[in-house]
Amino acid sequence: MDEAAVFTIHGFCQRMLSLNAFESGMLFEQQLIEDESLLRYQACADFWRRHCYPLPRDIAQVVFDVWKGPKALLKDIDRYLQGEAPVIKAPPSQEETLASRHEQILARINQVKQQWCEAVSELDALIESSGIDRRKFNRGNQAKWIEKITAWAQEETKNYQLPEALGKFSQRFLAERTKAGGVTPQHPLFVAIDNLLGEPLSIKDLVLTRALSEIRETVAQEKRRRGELGFDDMLSRLDTRAA
Repeated sequence: MDEAAVFTIHGFCQRMLSLNAFESGMLFEQQLIEDESLLRYQACADFWRRHCYPLPRDIAQVVFDVWKGPKALLKDIDRYLQGEAPVIKAPPSQEETLASRHEQILARINQVKQQWCEAVSELDALIESSGIDRRKFNRGNQAKWIEKITAWAQEETKNYQLPEALGKFSQRFLAERTKAGGVTPQHPLFVAIDNLLGEPLSIKDLVLTRALSEIRETVAQEKRRRGELGFDDMLSRLDTRAA
């Protein structure tokens, strides 16, 4: 095969689109941009300024706990900013905001804290009279766990972090630590802990979904304004042309 006739896939796409510029919708004056990383970073920084700078301090801290800045956010989503837009299986509601999600999570945590404080004095006796297997749930650890969780429950809720010991008092965990044929310790608190641990306490999906949509659109608008095309744009246009 004549080596002069061998093109990279991007070079081939550019050649084909140039030959069919009018029909494909590609203007002759559009320039190929080989590296879109700066465009994506600028769009991500703009997203960060619009959405994160105005946040109240408590919500901003929660976001900062996940991403220290736009560079960290971009690192998580960069691969999804190229090619076809990813399909989000269960996107959050368009009406949901960071503030509403934050308040919802705090309310869930505070509800369990309140239940813990109200029931903690009953726990030792309740567990002692059950069929719990003390080889797997010994009294010394139980006392330490209760002390740590009680200290947490009495603190103001500022983030979504839960003490590791909390899981020891979920209904599911206690059932697994009960002797065969024994009576599992049961309490509404244990069920509430199960429910709290069963759903993610995070704003991450909300931020990522918004960021993906807005940053992709910002990059596309900026390329149109500059009269530029990326490699993925060429592939997409050639695919549309071929169809």
